[in-house]
Amino acid sequence: MAEEHPAANSPLTEFDEQLFLLNFATRLLTAFTDKQILIDNSLEILADFSHARRLAVMTIDDDDRSLLVEGVWAGKPFRIDTTRIPLANPALKEVCSMLSARTYPLRMDGKVPLPAPQEEGATGQCLCVPLGGASFRLVGVATFEILPENRLTFQDLQNLRVLATVLAISLDNAKLFAQAVYDGLTGIYIRRYYEIRVKEELSMLKRQPGRVAIILFDMDNFKRINDRFGHLAGDRVLCAFAGLMKANVRQHVDVICRYGGDEFIILLPGTGLNEAVEIAERLRALFEGLQFDDLPRDRPFTVSAGVASTDHRKMLPAEEMLQSADLALYKAKQTGGNRVVAWPQGQNDLSGG
Repeated sequence: MAEEHPAANSPLTEFDEQLFLLNFATRLLTAFTDKQILIDNSLEILADFSHARRLAVMTIDDDDRSLLVEGVWAGKPFRIDTTRIPLANPALKEVCSMLSARTYPLRMDGKVPLPAPQEEGATGQCLCVPLGGASFRLVGVATFEILPENRLTFQDLQNLRVLATVLAISLDNAKLFAQAVYDGLTGIYIRRYYEIRVKEELSMLKRQPGRVAIILFDMDNFKRINDRFGHLAGDRVLCAFAGLMKANVRQHVDVICRYGGDEFIILLPGTGLNEAVEIAERLRALFEGLQFDDLPRDRPFTVSAGVASTDHRKMLPAEEMLQSADLALYKAKQTGGNRVVAWPQGQNDLSGG
């Protein structure tokens, strides 16, 4: 029988394994430009490295008066509707001003672990780790509920400090990236942002089961609108449809982009073909019923849509999924417009009017 290598169980091997995991985690935190995906990944990574029962990632608001809860971990990631934590909490003020990790008594605010100002009423320990970005600028704070049996070592704390720094820089980069990829007219994302985000969503399907759908919209007879009423009127119609989409899809989940001219595309993570068709049909009907005070009402403005989807079993590349949606859109236009067609042709073909 072969002898076991003497270094197989050495501390160096364990250190190398920790270093490998830390390197992988930091790469994952810098791999995505979408803020919500970044938050979800960070919650899972911080939970793995801290063994915390619950944790929260919070970002500081622009006036430095409160922390916005971006997400919490309690066995899995949770998104919380706009929850703000005032920075009046002495412990949080101390962490933010000193930019150093500290442990305090714990109190819970719903699912959010927070530091308690004193021992009285505390139910455990809360570790607070500041998210310091470039030039040590405070971006936010991560808070952890640490159980007694999961007491952190010095190396655990060092790993969390590294991850917190990478997360802070990634959050800053995501914010700057978002500002650079908005369409100036409609206020929604540009085509390049869609091309990046769809690849991110498809890459996630390689790691976990899921599905993704896209809807490609095109204005019907848009050139006629510009020719008859002028380009300013055409711009108002485009902005109205962009606003309608923003008001009727999932905030911070679905991605709405101006694909070019009078074409729009919506990326729908976690959405199957039938559900995407229903969304497209609802948007088509809403737009058909839209009224413009300064434009004639004798003929409604309409859109056509092509829908395509994939999942972890099919794994269509981004280019093929877009081509499928484009072919479905072509079918919708060729058969009179103001309708939704899913690819393959004939499947879930819904006609407007």
